Amino acid sequence: MLIDRFGPQLMLIADTLILALGLLAFALVQSIEMYYLASLLVALGQSVGSFTAYSTAVMRWFVRKHGRAIGLMDAGNGAGYLLVPLVAFIVTHAGWRAAMVAGAVLLVSIALPLALFVRDAPAPPGLRPDGDPLDADSAHDTALAGQQGASVGEALRTPAFYLMVAAQAGGGALISGWTAHTIPHLRDGSFSLAAATTVGVVYALCQLAFRPAAGVVGDRVWRRRMLVLAYLLQAVGIVVFAFVTRERVLLLSLYYATFAFGQAAWSVLQMSVVADLFGPRRFAMIFGLLGIMQVPASLASPVIAGAVFDARSTYVPVFVAYAGCALAAALALALSRRAPLDAGG
Repeated sequence: MLIDRFGPQLMLIADTLILALGLLAFALVQSIEMYYLASLLVALGQSVGSFTAYSTAVMRWFVRKHGRAIGLMDAGNGAGYLLVPLVAFIVTHAGWRAAMVAGAVLLVSIALPLALFVRDAPAPPGLRPDGDPLDADSAHDTALAGQQGASVGEALRTPAFYLMVAAQAGGGALISGWTAHTIPHLRDGSFSLAAATTVGVVYALCQLAFRPAAGVVGDRVWRRRMLVLAYLLQAVGIVVFAFVTRERVLLLSLYYATFAFGQAAWSVLQMSVVADLFGPRRFAMIFGLLGIMQVPASLASPVIAGAVFDARSTYVPVFVAYAGCALAAALALALSRRAPLDAGG
């Protein structure tokens, strides 16, 4: 709601400052009350702007090509995986408090100046989405470009919205559980901590390549069908990952080819499909509502996975269940009907 009302740029500036303040608060934690305050600041910063604000700006600037635009932007998000060794190095040699301060410094010195260059929409400076030429006949259409699409109420009255909720819940449950239990699963499969970290670094490199590629492919074929394929690839890949051990390390190649590409395409195209269905007018609010509604599944998933592992001493049933979540998400998305705003299929 705040992004739609005040624009992505202002919310990104606020987001960066609040996140930096939250990290600095973590560095100063000496009590449980201070810990809760720091956690609240970080959560508030992520809610105020973060990735949704960047995505909203991209959706307003690109219509035909927003898949590849989101793919390029999201590659930067995927590159965050590469910072894990750096964070580990700082924590090991200087302590976790220093790592929090370093994170705050990076936000203020890099993210904040970049946020100042973000423009909310092409209409105010007299431009058109996708870099199309502006002429006298199109000036009025340009001014209205950011107002096209469904209102929140209209979106809530469509079956497509609730099918997207189901798809998001399935994808969120898979990703949150996989994120929490990837390293423990690899350690349980006799990988050393260094080897398990290397698996994560290679995965990050895959994201750098796959996310822009997924955006390009999504713009050339129907994005919704591509997103269905992304869920199916994740289903296959997570089952493969369930059986990865040090003795079966070659399975990682198939895991990268299926799960890593599927997750990259999911990360890029879920936002594009929402924009296709409901337009840019209230994209931030609608996408935010979808995110809120899938939170219960994302929160419960890692906890349930941990309980299953404690009871069975294996992650195989956990990851097979996650494959079921991905298949259910693919089915929900496939059943969604084509809406008038669904320009991308």
